[in-house]
Amino acid sequence: MNHPYDYNHPPQAERKNGFFRSILNFIKSYFIVVGILSTITSILFIIFIFNAIKIVKEKSHTGIKTQSKVSAINDNKDLILKLKLDGFIRQKAVPSDRAFITQLLGNDSGVYLPELRAQLRMIKDDPRVKGILLDIEFLNGSLADFNELYDIFSDFKVEKKPIYSWLPVASNKSFYLASISDEIALAPAGEVDIPGPVFNLSYFGDAIRKVGVGMEVIRSGKYKSAFEPFVANEPSQPTLEMYQALEKDLRTHIVETVTKGRIKKGSPSEATVDNWFRESSFTAKQALHLGIVDRILYLNDYIESLEDSHKAKTVDFLDYIHSIESNDILSGLSGSSNDEALALIEAVGEITMDTDEEDEGIQPESLRKKLQWAKEDKSIKAVVLRISSPGGSALASDLIWQEVKQLTSVKPVVVSMGSYAASGGYYISAPATAIVALPTTITGSIGVIGMVPNLEKFKEKYGVSFHTITGSNRKSMLDQGQPLSSEDKAILEKNIEEIYTLFINKVAQGRKKSPEAIDAIAQGRVWTGAQALGIGLVDKLGGLKEAYQEAKKLAGLDVNALYEVKRYQKEKLNLMDCLKNIQEIRRCLRQSRLHMKSLVQGYLTKDLDSFTSRLQTVTKIFKRKRVQTLWPGYLFLLEEQKLKL
Repeated sequence: MNHPYDYNHPPQAERKNGFFRSILNFIKSYFIVVGILSTITSILFIIFIFNAIKIVKEKSHTGIKTQSKVSAINDNKDLILKLKLDGFIRQKAVPSDRAFITQLLGNDSGVYLPELRAQLRMIKDDPRVKGILLDIEFLNGSLADFNELYDIFSDFKVEKKPIYSWLPVASNKSFYLASISDEIALAPAGEVDIPGPVFNLSYFGDAIRKVGVGMEVIRSGKYKSAFEPFVANEPSQPTLEMYQALEKDLRTHIVETVTKGRIKKGSPSEATVDNWFRESSFTAKQALHLGIVDRILYLNDYIESLEDSHKAKTVDFLDYIHSIESNDILSGLSGSSNDEALALIEAVGEITMDTDEEDEGIQPESLRKKLQWAKEDKSIKAVVLRISSPGGSALASDLIWQEVKQLTSVKPVVVSMGSYAASGGYYISAPATAIVALPTTITGSIGVIGMVPNLEKFKEKYGVSFHTITGSNRKSMLDQGQPLSSEDKAILEKNIEEIYTLFINKVAQGRKKSPEAIDAIAQGRVWTGAQALGIGLVDKLGGLKEAYQEAKKLAGLDVNALYEVKRYQKEKLNLMDCLKNIQEIRRCLRQSRLHMKSLVQGYLTKDLDSFTSRLQTVTKIFKRKRVQTLWPGYLFLLEEQKLKL
């Protein structure tokens, strides 16, 4: 007679089979790990050999040797340091475990602002350095990134060391940065293209309706217009009002900064500079005639000219830095006391509930570990939380808000806003002890918006039918082939209104204002950092330097002293731990897979244009019918901006 298994006490044979299956699975997983590691090692070895041969050939061809570079730097002659600025201005440090591989694969690591500031601090006291030549070719980033880079070089100019800039072409941002220089040189065939701030808004309401796709947009806040392009053919009046105000404030900042930076004999007035940006386009000769640039030269000729005038030798900026062998270049701060330090935590990208991409975007669990580390480390007296985010998930933002709030109850937290800290980016900033933003930071967007696609017409036009089988009363919300019922739409409106109220109350609590006062400046409206200061959304204007100073002040430290800046270090994979059991093997495989995935993606997609980024954004929106809190202009950024979601 057959008896069903007692699942609490399985037969002996079954237990044995389970044991042998576990052994076989372990062996299988072990060889998968070995296979993956062997393959990766082989590929990296081949790339290393290839690059090594290439470097040897280049050095053999040019006759340049490392020793000769070091000799040129250490022979006590006067120097001009040539700093090539290209790639992306990075908001986040490259993890130490990836830096070597990134360089090995030939990836451009770009410009990391804290690192550059530290390097310039190392230079200021060297009497041999007679100046710096900036070779600004293909540098990418937001206006706020360039704003902070400008401030870094502005601080360096206090040391009375001249700065020179050479540009192949001059764009809004490159000219803005170059204006800090004592002299600007332009390539003979170059041109100046400086229209000032430009917001390109694309609307395709009729276009998607023609293919049978309709969108139900529910929002709280009249300026919250992230999904407006999906339902309209032109900007609404509140959207126009918001972007016109942004454009005016950013243009004013650019004109004032360029005018201030070009101070010299016969420097232009603000009215003249404003006219340059309004006229926008100039040939090299026209730019020289109008005083927009000072010289027209090829780079090599310009280098020779500077060497002759200073009786100095030009050397590569990074070769010089390596020659003086700094041991603390990332933070640029050496601790005056081993038991007193600051912490820098970087939160960059879209805010999501994802848990499988720890180094991409901002996730509650990943950020929680960093904030918890800063809270428990007794030597850390204050935390600088660098935020550059357009927002994202309302739930994830609220979970992070709670973690930041808990940290502020233990020690001061100063938020340093980067390119943008809008919507969810502002949400997680709100509980900080103090908020510091750049004048050009995009912030605010305190509002909530959601979108649900309706494919009813698509079904009729193309014969694609949708069938949803459910006992839920929310069937129209779950079935994309039919419009929302009035009851379902009311439910969504109520949910979004409640999230908006929560958002308002959290900001009011952090900014110590009434909910009514916050609501008056919220409504999903986006502000520049300068505007946000005027309405009380931020406490101070500046970059990381000012954030560090504020953190020291709040912690009762000496504002003029230098302190160690600590960073969270992720737990490294240990081979023996990885092989303990099946679960650990899976965990290690997952982390290794994510590591290589991120590395390969960064290598293969670094040159994708902004259209691809926008397409990825739209795809993500269609996949998620839940509430999004992205600032309106994130989909339609200024020219030259390339962001990966």
